[in-house]
Amino acid sequence: MADAPVSKAGVLETLKKKKLSANKWKPVHVIISEGGLFVFEDMDATPAKTISIEDCVIDKTPETAGKPKEVCWGVRTPDSYVIFAAKDEEVATAWQNAIRTSKGKKLPPDSPKRVLDPSSPLAQHKGSLILRAKKNISGKVATSGLVKQNVMNEEVRELLNALNKVVAIVTDPKTAAEVEKQIIKMIVKAYFQMEMNNITIKDVRPIDSILRKAFNQVDKLFGVYQVRPISQLTEGLQTTASYLQEAAAAVLKVLEPRVQEKNIVKFREALYLVADSNFLIKVWDCPQVEQELFSLVSAMNKYTMIELPS
Repeated sequence: MADAPVSKAGVLETLKKKKLSANKWKPVHVIISEGGLFVFEDMDATPAKTISIEDCVIDKTPETAGKPKEVCWGVRTPDSYVIFAAKDEEVATAWQNAIRTSKGKKLPPDSPKRVLDPSSPLAQHKGSLILRAKKNISGKVATSGLVKQNVMNEEVRELLNALNKVVAIVTDPKTAAEVEKQIIKMIVKAYFQMEMNNITIKDVRPIDSILRKAFNQVDKLFGVYQVRPISQLTEGLQTTASYLQEAAAAVLKVLEPRVQEKNIVKFREALYLVADSNFLIKVWDCPQVEQELFSLVSAMNKYTMIELPS
């Protein structure tokens, strides 16, 4: 039997009404299909929650547990009440409009699936699951209180962990560990330079702005991940690569006058590996990377929800 048609899909966060603490938000993959809202937790192939939105009510003023109310909304039915949060108001509005469009439609007889159909072209591509990369980072850098408390906040740690796993599958664990190591070194060196007032927030803000553009682009692409063939996403992936390359160039420009040339060379190799359009195409075209890609997009969304300090 054919899967139900998908009208909108992407990563959101959910909060149970009885658990109104900031750490109870959980990233989920959400799909709208006909009159159904399907919520997938972790990497489950079947939805953890199915909501009939035929006669639902959208609550635009739910309790938000620390998140801006503009990005949150509730979906109320006679049987359930679920609170969602998006990364920004524009995305929240788009989801609310998609739900309104589906009101009046019946719940489909079959729920959509998040896993690849074995007969699909993507599933036919060769590939093997590579073991997860082990950390290969200097103990002083990776475990110092300075990094954990002042540099490696939760959002950055989650982002790096997810990136490590994606790179490990698409390339190899050794390359993944090296990329992560160099990015951490860049963060630490930038932090020390900021402590000495050699680098300011004004220098960092343009880099942050470009990264947010790249992450938003990735989120848009993930919204149609495994719904559209890779041939239809190539242009979007090239745009993402351009943003990442622009961010990499900006990082190197800030660090170059203050870091030894041998380190700049290693930084450049690490940054441009993940900013290459061919690498991104491999990621999107690799069935085995789905779980890690979901985690990476979730981490990117969390990053974009945090404002850069003034």
